[in-house]
Amino acid sequence: MSNKHLNGYVDENDDDIYPETHYPTCRFCGKSTIPTARYDSDADADEAATMACDCYDARQYREQKAQAEQREKNIAKLKSSINAIQDYCTEHNIKVGDEFCTLVTNAGIAVIDGIVGAAAFKFSRLSIKLASGNKSAVVIKVTYSDGTQYEV
Repeated sequence: MSNKHLNGYVDENDDDIYPETHYPTCRFCGKSTIPTARYDSDADADEAATMACDCYDARQYREQKAQAEQREKNIAKLKSSINAIQDYCTEHNIKVGDEFCTLVTNAGIAVIDGIVGAAAFKFSRLSIKLASGNKSAVVIKVTYSDGTQYEV
């Protein structure tokens, strides 16, 4: 480390002594804040400022981002439930293929997105009903021909 700064001489290119500071800025209203943490990039700093800003557009952005994250979680739960149904079918000797998974997954995503309110399928001795639920995004009800019900 040099001691140039101690004798009053500082090179204009001496960035290690006086690093450039980026003030995080909301991408919608332009409000700048004092950096509270180290960020990997200016874009990360601006994202943090946008997420913390209280302007209308930033609130809308946060809500949309939260909805997108919740949608991804719901789709992951849906796929897990469909795998459980596939296991149930295997236990009861009902042959279902990949088309089954694709079809039911697409219908479940349509229910999650609110495109349809409910969907129903019948496969050999199996009835599957998908509907939007109060507590969860999708309720899947599987009914076997002997009356056994399985709800995911």
